[in-house]
Amino acid sequence: MNKNTKNHKLKYLTLFIVLAAIAVISGIIFMQTNSSSRKAAPQETKPMFSFTGATGWRQGPTNETSMALFGNERKDKTSACFTSIEYHHGTIDVQSEVQKMTEDSNSLGNTITEIATQPLSLNTVNDKRTYELRQYRVAGSNSSTEPMGGVEVGYLQLDDGYVKITGNCETYDELQTTIPALQAYKLERR
Repeated sequence: MNKNTKNHKLKYLTLFIVLAAIAVISGIIFMQTNSSSRKAAPQETKPMFSFTGATGWRQGPTNETSMALFGNERKDKTSACFTSIEYHHGTIDVQSEVQKMTEDSNSLGNTITEIATQPLSLNTVNDKRTYELRQYRVAGSNSSTEPMGGVEVGYLQLDDGYVKITGNCETYDELQTTIPALQAYKLERR
């Protein structure tokens, strides 16, 4: 065999080996990216809360861990009351949270007074869980922005976090109208 033919065969063999290696590597990369993109495809996340319906209330903004409800509008086109429910990781010290809320309100020049506490329940996928709803009357200072006069808050400790339930109305006397809305929230997860 002559030297040129040998070099020619060696070049073709080397080129074949390089092309085969590139094809194998490309195949491996394709398979890895294709399988990881299938795994990484976003799954539709179901919201943690749902609204089972209450006369005079409509669902507002909702995301994976919170929801708001709004009461019917008044004649002046303002909503009298709204409620919200939020999930948080961790544990809750209710007394500390209530104290912080009171201090924050007072620091703004408002006076907040607890008027009533009543047991309520939150529907879950398995049962009803009871919590205490604390209702407050809020009086504003002489500032230009008047606070909502009725505020309520409740906390429910779960195994993996807690739920904060709130209601706000223009006046304290309107807070009773939020009860059907608060009872229409449902926790969709265990």
